[in-house]
Amino acid sequence: MNQKTIISGDQKISLALMIPFIILTIQYFILVCFGLSETTDASRIQLLSKVIVGLAFLYTLPIVIKRSKLKLVGIYFASIFVFLLNYMLFPENSSYMKGVIFPFFFICLPALVYSMSIRNWDALLDLMRKASFIVFIVGTVLGLLVLLGKASVGVYSMSLSYYMLLPMIIYLNELIDNPSLKMLIFTLIAFLVILSLGSRGPILCVMVFVLLKIMRPFTKLTYTKLLLFLTAFTAILFTVIYLDSILHHINNILSNFGTKSRTIALFFREGVHLSGRENIYPKIVEAIQDNPLFGIGIAGD
Repeated sequence: MNQKTIISGDQKISLALMIPFIILTIQYFILVCFGLSETTDASRIQLLSKVIVGLAFLYTLPIVIKRSKLKLVGIYFASIFVFLLNYMLFPENSSYMKGVIFPFFFICLPALVYSMSIRNWDALLDLMRKASFIVFIVGTVLGLLVLLGKASVGVYSMSLSYYMLLPMIIYLNELIDNPSLKMLIFTLIAFLVILSLGSRGPILCVMVFVLLKIMRPFTKLTYTKLLLFLTAFTAILFTVIYLDSILHHINNILSNFGTKSRTIALFFREGVHLSGRENIYPKIVEAIQDNPLFGIGIAGD
C-alpha cells in the first residue's frame, strides 16, 4: 500500500470521526433557532442526523475492516461477552442496559476502532481543524443570537458548551504552538461562548489540557518557546490574581445583553456547588461498600 493510499484512507476515517461533531452542532442550531426542541419535528431531525452519521461510518467501514479486522472482532467480542455476562449476573439492570446498547455498540465502540485504525495522525488533525472551524462559526452565530435575544437555550446549554470545546482546544493548541492574533481572537470567542452560555465541565477540560500541554517536555527548547512559556505563565498568574474582577466585568457585559451566566454565578458562590450531585455520592459510597468485589453491574447506577 503506497503512501497516498494510506493518507486517503486516513482522511476518510478522520472525516467519519469528525462528522458527528459537525452534524450535532448544526442539528442543535436548527432546533434552537427554529424553536423545534419540544416538537415532533425534533425527532425527525435527530433521526436524519443519525442517518447521515451512520452513512459516513458505513462508507469508511471497508477501510477500517481492511486495516483493523482483528481489533474490530476482538473488541466487539470482548464487549459483547462482558455485556451478556452483566446481563445474566445483574438481571435487575436489564431494562437500563437496553438503553445503552445503541450508544455503546454503535457510537462509542466504532469511534474507538476507527481511531485505532488511523496511521497518519496529521490527517486527523487536519480534519479536526476544518471541523472546528465549522463548529466554531455555527456555535458563535448561535451564541450571538442568544445574547441578542433572538434565540434561547434556557438557563444554560451544556450541549453548546461541549460542542464549542472542540474548536476551543484546537485553537488554544495552535495559539500555544504558533502564537497569532487570529488564534487568540478565536480562542477568546470560543471561551466566552462556553463561559457565558455553557456549563463548568468544558472549562475544566480546558484547564486540564493547558496543564498537560505545559507539562509536556519540549523536544527542543528555543527562545521563542521559553518566551511563550513565560508569557503564558504570567497571563495565568494575572488571571488568577484578578479573577474576581475579570468575572465581574464579563458578568456586567453579559447583563447588558440580558444574559446571566450560570457558570460565573456558580464561581461567585462560596464552597463547591455540585448541582445536587452531593445527594447521590453517599448512595454511591454505600453501593461500593455493599458490593466491593463485583460492583452493581453495567447501568446499575
